[in-house]
Amino acid sequence: MSMIRGLFTKVERFWTASIRRQLILGIIAVHAVLMSIFVFDLVHRQQEFLSSQGVAQTTSLAETLAANSTSWVLADDVLGLEEIVESQSKYPGLQYAMVVSPLGRVLAHSDRRFVGKFLADANSKRLIGAEHTPQTLNLGKDLIDIAAPVLANGQHIGWARVAISLDDVNKSLQIVTRDGIIYTIVAIAIGILFAYLLARGLTHTLSHMASVAQELRNKGSRQRIQIIRNDELGVLAKTLNNLADVLHDRESELRLHRDNLEKLVEERTSSLENEIKERKQVERALKNSEERTRMLINSAGDGIVSTDKDGNIVLFNNAAEKIFGYSVVEVMGKNVKTLLPAAAAANHDSHIRNFTTTNRPYVLGDERRIYAKTKSDELIPVEIAISTLHFDEEQTFTAIVRDITARIESEDHLKETLSELKQSQKRQQRSEKRIRQILDSAPAGISVLNNGTTKRSYANQKFFEMFGVNSLKEIEEFGFARTFVNQEDCETAKQCIESGKGFSRFVMQRRNVHGDSWWALLDAIPIEFDGKPSTIVWHLDITDQKLAEAEIAQVEKMASLGALVAGVAHEVNTPIGVSVTAISHLKEQTDALNKSFSEGRMTKSALASFIDVATQSTSIIYSNLYRAADLIRSFKQVAVDQSGDGLREFNLLDYIHEVSQSLEPQFKRNPGLTVSIDGDPGLEMGSYPGPIAQILTNLVMNSVLHGFPDGEGGEISVRATSQGSMARLLYKDTGRGISADNLPRIFDPFFTTNRAKGGSGLGMHVVYNLVTRKLGGTIKCSSEPGKGVVFEILVPLKMRHDPEEQAT
Repeated sequence: MSMIRGLFTKVERFWTASIRRQLILGIIAVHAVLMSIFVFDLVHRQQEFLSSQGVAQTTSLAETLAANSTSWVLADDVLGLEEIVESQSKYPGLQYAMVVSPLGRVLAHSDRRFVGKFLADANSKRLIGAEHTPQTLNLGKDLIDIAAPVLANGQHIGWARVAISLDDVNKSLQIVTRDGIIYTIVAIAIGILFAYLLARGLTHTLSHMASVAQELRNKGSRQRIQIIRNDELGVLAKTLNNLADVLHDRESELRLHRDNLEKLVEERTSSLENEIKERKQVERALKNSEERTRMLINSAGDGIVSTDKDGNIVLFNNAAEKIFGYSVVEVMGKNVKTLLPAAAAANHDSHIRNFTTTNRPYVLGDERRIYAKTKSDELIPVEIAISTLHFDEEQTFTAIVRDITARIESEDHLKETLSELKQSQKRQQRSEKRIRQILDSAPAGISVLNNGTTKRSYANQKFFEMFGVNSLKEIEEFGFARTFVNQEDCETAKQCIESGKGFSRFVMQRRNVHGDSWWALLDAIPIEFDGKPSTIVWHLDITDQKLAEAEIAQVEKMASLGALVAGVAHEVNTPIGVSVTAISHLKEQTDALNKSFSEGRMTKSALASFIDVATQSTSIIYSNLYRAADLIRSFKQVAVDQSGDGLREFNLLDYIHEVSQSLEPQFKRNPGLTVSIDGDPGLEMGSYPGPIAQILTNLVMNSVLHGFPDGEGGEISVRATSQGSMARLLYKDTGRGISADNLPRIFDPFFTTNRAKGGSGLGMHVVYNLVTRKLGGTIKCSSEPGKGVVFEILVPLKMRHDPEEQAT
């Protein structure tokens, strides 16, 4: 005990032996302790700040990726998911980003080698059965790994997982720690020097300084330390005097600041109001984006109805409202059996159970005709195609519904017309004794012409009605040639009649004596009439049928345009989604920087990091919005041309490229299909671009559906050149080709080899009519099975009128 007391006494003597020693040792100790605490606290706070900032940024990226992936996961669109994940890969420090199913299967990954695999590590297994909230899978010193749930209408359909490396954070902390130690050593050295110099002569003036300081504290007078020295004590005296002056000035400044405080509060309030307005603008922009997505779905021409596994309706677009007569509010959440007749509704649940237990569909994947029930209990015929999507143990069924009432009526009308023709042909085979009675009572217009001449020797009442006359004399005076609208048709008919060969199933446009034109189906059969070789000509008015064909062709045209709209909407959605993601991330970085600036914690490295993120984000936004604008521009021009019939000047090769760009969604259905376009880049046309777009669209769709079915690979090529005053389009594909039996019939109306899959048989017929009638040109087709198909089209380079209007 005495030993300790003696040691304490020695330390006390050593400490009190010199003020200089006390100052030096005291300043060393104080500086060492305070700087150590400061460095430790700084490093600890910086570590917490960077860690919390990293967690917040990673959570934000994961939630943003989850929000943007919802529609693609629902659509099972791997390409769309890959593009969204790829847009995240440029984020600084990103280790990986992925979208996984609830069972751990990788749907999209920044490293495509992992796509389709199952994650088996401990962190990934934690997601199975986890709550549908953001999950922190790894919060270590080197990595932050966070998963956000992908939700659709409250249902969990997957996880969006993002991991960010903390290497840059750790390097920053090491730099801060190193600088703190250096600052501590420098501060201690400066303190030693300061204490040594301060101790010199300190005791001579301390009492005077203390008295002046005491007086200043008690009275607050203007008295100052009266020491005139050039050493450190003199500087200290001046510093204390300056401090007293500063305190006096600060009192004045505080009074001034108090007066300006209300003004500062008003300015800050105005700034906050502006910030609130900007946030509301962002919210409106997000709302507008969601509205555009809903408008794209509602713009579809066919009805779209989606249900959950229990048959409850979860989606009902505008076209479905028009078909069924229900509004979205009336059917949302109700069972789909509301839209079915009683018999079909009774079997609906058993079909669903059969599919869920055996996985064998009854109508899934097929396009079928059924009857549906409207709000007014009316049964209407519809074509329906049903597909299903699987999300873990949940299923969603989607039906594409098309009202075919008008089509069935047209088909029935055509069947009736064909039936009448068959009956007319049977009547022609009856005996000669009753032929005049039969001809007089026939529903078709009938005339008999003597061979070698166009003079009629007989005509029935129906014939008179068709041509607006009452006797043979009137029709003969009008003239044989004038009854034909097209003089080429007149020459063809005249040659067949004069030669006595006759003809069969000629479709021609005829004219009555009043100048009105109508469409006729003609059959000319050689017979003997009144003992003379003659030809009997049957006239059947098919004007209604031609109008029906024109209406169906227009429907085909609008359907093509509708498919174009859907494809372009899908293509535009991806760059817009990526742009929204980049904007969201840029806004988060801006808010974080603004907060750091407001709190006075903004550093040069943070500002440099923000500039880097802003540069990358704006680059992503610019490139994707430019891509979307380019798609919309091409679609707008092609859509305007297909929906209108305007005659204008255009570059043929450039226009073909625009049409091809609008058809890119059709090409993406077959990744193995390549398209090449070449020709004369200076080929200018003065014609109708709309029919050219429709011709190319129908040819491409014909190749995709018939030449390359089931995703077969191949090549489509289009070459545009000039040939005198004509433009020559050479269209080729390397598909399956056309058989010799079918080749002569490809331009016939309603001829198709793919009717079971929805083919109407009017696509090539529309192409033929557009080339020959609208554009005044010619089209030839050559093909062999297994060697593809070649179409050669020749149309005038310059048109001054519509050939159809001139013929009329």
